[in-house]
Amino acid sequence: MYSRAGCTVSVSALPGPSGSGYATVEAPLEEAVRIFYNRFGHNPYRVSCTCCGEDYSVTEHDTLEEATEFERRNSVTLEEYMFHALKYEALFIAHEEIAEHERRGDVPVQGYVWQD
Repeated sequence: MYSRAGCTVSVSALPGPSGSGYATVEAPLEEAVRIFYNRFGHNPYRVSCTCCGEDYSVTEHDTLEEATEFERRNSVTLEEYMFHALKYEALFIAHEEIAEHERRGDVPVQGYVWQD
């Protein structure tokens, strides 16, 4: 059921009790970055300050099981994790929920930019 490739974008700005959470976009990496930008207005590779590094962590996995393994800590099934997404501070953007216009466009450089 949940075996399509997905790109996991760890997001520190999702609402939740701890102020952080995870967004999983079911799309290849480059497309997932565009979808993330088009949905949230942030480049997931953005760096707000040089002391903290990148604002988000971006990783690509073969399956949603693999993509959510760390957050689930192998203590709940994928189905339970997705059913109780708010409890786990998780957002899932399924392949079929992505509008065609969200898959297109340029992602601008944001945040701190190193100068030579």
